[in-house]
Amino acid sequence: MTAIACSVAPAIANPVATVTWHEVGDAGQTLASVQQTSNPNGSSQPLTTIAGNLESGTDADLYMISIYDPAAFSATTVGTTGFGDTQLFLLTLTGQAIYLNDDADSGTFFSTLPGGSPLGPISAGLYILGVANAGYDPVNAFNELLFDIGLFTDVRGPAGNLQPTSLAGFTDNTFGFGAAGDYTITLTGAGASVPEPASLLLVAMAGVGCTLGSRRRKPAGTSADTLAA
Repeated sequence: MTAIACSVAPAIANPVATVTWHEVGDAGQTLASVQQTSNPNGSSQPLTTIAGNLESGTDADLYMISIYDPAAFSATTVGTTGFGDTQLFLLTLTGQAIYLNDDADSGTFFSTLPGGSPLGPISAGLYILGVANAGYDPVNAFNELLFDIGLFTDVRGPAGNLQPTSLAGFTDNTFGFGAAGDYTITLTGAGASVPEPASLLLVAMAGVGCTLGSRRRKPAGTSADTLAA
């Protein structure tokens, strides 16, 4: 009998579709209050947009996302509507710094975490994406900046010689220029953090199919193991 290969296709399909996560209430700014994302229409499309609101100059919003294509991952507020002085940053699930950008270039106050950056994520999985006013900076328990100091336009990685290395809060270096307002983050290479029911069903069905297939492929040693023609 011909062997049957069992595999589960990735849940992400049809990358031209648009799925937007709208902030529910106020996304938190602590590791304990990170807001999970899901595909609101129950589809298995990529998460392409996050829309939310910063309620003050000292507000930050943290979202849990799934990065399924690290090389293609990017996040930007450039080209979107809303207030203009954002900063974006990516953290591990345990709050370690990955990379940050304040201004995408010298002609804008919007931010970009670029795809293909040597500082970007290197493996697929769950991450925390953060947005805040420029100058409202993530810090550790000793109020030390999690990210390197640099130019506003730099893409910055983790600060060196930092202990502890995880997010504990934010420090206000906005010089009074922080503002409240709406933001839109455009994403590539990302999906929601909560698996949609359709994907879970696909995995379950594939597992059942593999189990049944393996049972039918038992070696024919006795009459009980032999399939009727």
